[in-house]
Amino acid sequence: MPMSDELKQTPDAGPIDAGSFRLIAFFWISAVVGTEVGLAMLDRTMIAIGLLAGVVAIAVTRAIWPRGKRFQFRLRTLFAVALLVAIPCTGAGWQASVVRHRKSVQRYWEERGAVFCFSALSPPSNWRRAFGDMSAFYIWIRACDQYDRDEIQGAFPEAEIKVGGEPPIID
Repeated sequence: MPMSDELKQTPDAGPIDAGSFRLIAFFWISAVVGTEVGLAMLDRTMIAIGLLAGVVAIAVTRAIWPRGKRFQFRLRTLFAVALLVAIPCTGAGWQASVVRHRKSVQRYWEERGAVFCFSALSPPSNWRRAFGDMSAFYIWIRACDQYDRDEIQGAFPEAEIKVGGEPPIID
């Protein structure tokens, strides 16, 4: 059965230039990392940004990539790329959970009259600062037992904790 002329002709499947490839890679990486970090933080805005970047990545890929050329890779390459993306996302998720725990401990004790003093002189790591964490240098609590004090010290190891006495004067 002879093929029609339309099916025999294929568009030019020449190489894609480096700038276009970088643009495609940027949008795909932004989509994956944005969605992963959003899921780790349980932040709807970040998840939406990641999904929007995915839609843009699909549109850019379809617009730039030549029609006749298929992107091929080995399964080993897929696993390597997934591992390289998973490592920083795991670190971000861990730091997000630490910040979430610190905020819950702070909220719990502030409801019971504790005073947290934060310092801008010794900021936390860049990851934790991005998730909204601050370094506490002093925590005053009206009364608590040793178990509660150990929990607070575990959440805020950089802080000096004082139990009882007069609360600090905050200007």
